[in-house]
Parts: sequence; structure tokens; C-alpha cells
Amino acid sequence: MKNYRSFIMVIVLILMIMGLIQFTSPTIGDTLTSILTTITTIIGLFSVFFEMRKSANIALCNFILELQKYFSNDQPTQIAYRELDRLYCKEITDTSKLNRTEVERYVSFLEMLCDLINKGALTIKDANQLFGYPFFLAANNKTVQDMEIKKYPDYYKNIYKAYPVWVKLRTKNKLSIPFSETPLI
Repeated sequence: MKNYRSFIMVIVLILMIMGLIQFTSPTIGDTLTSILTTITTIIGLFSVFFEMRKSANIALCNFILELQKYFSNDQPTQIAYRELDRLYCKEITDTSKLNRTEVERYVSFLEMLCDLINKGALTIKDANQLFGYPFFLAANNKTVQDMEIKKYPDYYKNIYKAYPVWVKLRTKNKLSIPFSETPLI
């Protein structure tokens, strides 16, 4: 913000100097008017571009925040998430407590998330920060695979499509992959 203000101050100063030159020497003033118009147009275009980019980034952040809110506030999804996390952390070992309806809801959220990624509405890099761990908790969990993902592969096409790309991203960035000993693919 400080650099933006400094930039504006420099532009105002240049405009004032050009205005003074145009006032004191009319022939130089016509050339300066053309130059000034061109510079003003270019600056205006850059300002519009940066504002549009800033607005797009804010919209993306709000979109990701809404996805996170849904994920966090959906009780069946959260129950499944907590159970899978406890399994991964070895706090529990009994997978028979996993409720199929809760798991289905959790995996359906991941399917929708992967659909957004596969359609380009969201990048895997953007999704990874909040959803990478939950994604692999389900995708690499043998029980979840047998109960839902591998049992209904046509329903979870987007998970299968996003999976290798997500593995590559996490491997490249040296991030852990939960249940990596039982990969989905």
C-alpha cells in the first residue's frame, strides 16, 4: 500500500511538471499532451488490471473459505474426518466403527472438490493447503477404499483423476501423504 501511494505521488508530480511546461510553452505543450494522454491511458490500464487481479484473489479466498466452512460444519463429514484422523494417528485401530453414511458424505465432498479442481475452478495447489490432509486420509485409507471409493469407481471419477496430480504435488513439496502404504492407485 505504501509503494502504491508513492507511485501515485510520483505520477501527480510528473503531471504537475508537464502542466507547467504546457502552460509556459504551447508548442512543446501539444507534444506533451499526446505523451501525457498515452501515459495516463497506460497507467489506467495497469490500475484496472491490478484491481481485477486483486478482486479475483479475494473471490478465490472467499470461495475456499466457504468450502472450508461447509467441510467444518457438516456433522457427518466431521465425524468421519475425526475417525479417519484417529486411525491415522493410531489412537484407534478398529475400522468397524466407521459409519458408511458418514464416510459417503465425506468422500462425496472430496469428489465435489476434485471436480472443481479438474474443471479448473480451483487449483490443486490452492486446495492442498486446507484439504490435502483430509483428501489422503480418505483416498489412501483401505477401509474407505473398500467401503466406498473402489466399490463405486464411476461415482468417484474426479477423485481418481485428481489423485496422481495431488500425489505428485505433495511428493514434490515433500509433504506427508497419510496412509501412503495403501495408495488408491
